[in-house]
Amino acid sequence: MLFYAANASSQSSQVFSWTGTTEYEWVAFEVSSIKASSPRDPGAGSGTSGTSTTATTPSITTFNSTDLVIAAFYSAGALSSPTNSYKLIDSKSGSSRNIAVYGKPVSSTGSQSSAVTVTPSSAWLAMIDAYEKA
Repeated sequence: MLFYAANASSQSSQVFSWTGTTEYEWVAFEVSSIKASSPRDPGAGSGTSGTSTTATTPSITTFNSTDLVIAAFYSAGALSSPTNSYKLIDSKSGSSRNIAVYGKPVSSTGSQSSAVTVTPSSAWLAMIDAYEKA
């Protein structure tokens, strides 16, 4: 799941708390170019999972021609080579848990998706969302 805080002040550090028995990995990043109020594109926000050498997000349809599309991937395998011109925003690698977050600004509405290579073939999660730029 992708979380965001619209119009948040700049942070040098942040504490996240989670109650429960399930372990989670997090990557936090700051984007300064999205709208301060209601930035999330109403046509966006979806996730899927699988096991293979390619992790693929679902397709979403953006309603704003100025969106920043975010694709996030999680797997025990290494994550590399994003498709559709997505660029790395942040990543976290570990011995059995890898997270990569990619972004892509768009200039028109329409279908958006991305995929990455998973090495070796492993279970993966893929999420995609879009936020309107200011």
